[in-house]
Amino acid sequence: MKTYCPVCSWGEAEPYLKKGETELVRCTQCTLVRRYPLPRAPRIEALDSLNADGEDERAAEELRADFVVQNVRKFVPSGNWLDVGCGTAQRLVMARKAGFSVRGVEQDEIVAHNARKNFGLEISDGDLFDASFPPAFFNVVTLWHELDHTSAPLDLLAEVQRVLKPGGYCLIEVQNIVAMRKLSDENELKQSLGDPTRALYFSPVTARAVAEKAGFAVQEMQTRSSADYAPHLPAWKKAAKSVLSRVGLPELIGVVAQK
Repeated sequence: MKTYCPVCSWGEAEPYLKKGETELVRCTQCTLVRRYPLPRAPRIEALDSLNADGEDERAAEELRADFVVQNVRKFVPSGNWLDVGCGTAQRLVMARKAGFSVRGVEQDEIVAHNARKNFGLEISDGDLFDASFPPAFFNVVTLWHELDHTSAPLDLLAEVQRVLKPGGYCLIEVQNIVAMRKLSDENELKQSLGDPTRALYFSPVTARAVAEKAGFAVQEMQTRSSADYAPHLPAWKKAAKSVLSRVGLPELIGVVAQK
């Protein structure tokens, strides 16, 4: 079928997966999987997927945030940190405790307001473009489940490049469509496909390709299971997710990219 790829600009795609009214297609050149048709808006407001109600979920959110901070510190020990799509700001809270100077961007105005009120953080309403940060200001930018919520990933990464200092890092996490399609729990697959804010679905190959296309040098590709930082999951689901990773189909992809 004729359709434009937002990464390689190729004009042909093939059917990939269809569930109900949601249809995914795959670019026949770069293999990027995307929603068809792509949403019209170049940037899509991402829904905050974390519901912080309940002890288990709050504990899981803190564990996820701590994982991100520890991962970042392997490459950037200190400096200015920007979290794009910071949600309830747990990553920024943990990063501040670790000695970083932190800023956030969040499109949900209520979530952003609560984070500012609860934690005294500098969080800008809107998207990264609205924030208008000065050039070469941040040592690290994190995009945790943000790159798959835009129909213009190269534009987003170009703005990340602009605000990063020379030698700065961008750390990205997205879901792995290969694992989702082949072995994922049916309910989780339906939930992901049913999310109207998700435009792109990455594999390890396409996640690396989009970072390199944007001019980054990929320093490390990471794969993991959400069970690694989800203590509230039932034991059977943790076991299933661990199996996915062991057979080479981890559900999450991490990209460590340097300017």
